[in-house]
Amino acid sequence: MITLLFPLDQALGLAEHALTAPDHVRSLTREEEGLPAVPALLWVKDDGTYLMSNGIPGPPADPGRPDAGQQVVYADGWGSGTRQELGHTDEIGGDDFVEHLELTQRFPDGRVLIDLLRAAARQRRPWLALVLEDLDTFRYAFPKPDTQGPAVNHGSPADPPRRPSANRRDIGGL
Repeated sequence: MITLLFPLDQALGLAEHALTAPDHVRSLTREEEGLPAVPALLWVKDDGTYLMSNGIPGPPADPGRPDAGQQVVYADGWGSGTRQELGHTDEIGGDDFVEHLELTQRFPDGRVLIDLLRAAARQRRPWLALVLEDLDTFRYAFPKPDTQGPAVNHGSPADPPRRPSANRRDIGGL
């Protein structure tokens, strides 16, 4: 098991961007099923692992430099230059990928990811954690301040939302 910690305030900023964007990058699964694109965070693994908005146009990394690329939020300790190390983890693997974390998808318990992000921010949680159990399964958590792990799973001691990596696809680099 590995836990990826993303600064919640920055992840929420990207999520809010995706929600308000006029258009969105469609996931491979939605494309194959003929479904429209929906607002999502894109969890990417290439040279590091990070989140980005699927909103079009994407938020610029540097508004003063249009050629600077799109804003991303790296997982703590897994920034640029960690591709090889990430490739040796059992839970992430060597292939580059993008996974769509749909912000409006309902979990079996009725909760929605964007609501979980906003509630965690109101509770001043510092992190959005992706707890990777293996290559195919992960869950969300929002650790309490001053902890480095998933101490609290969305305020519910029951089974937290889990999802298979159905939308993960090899991107061969970005």
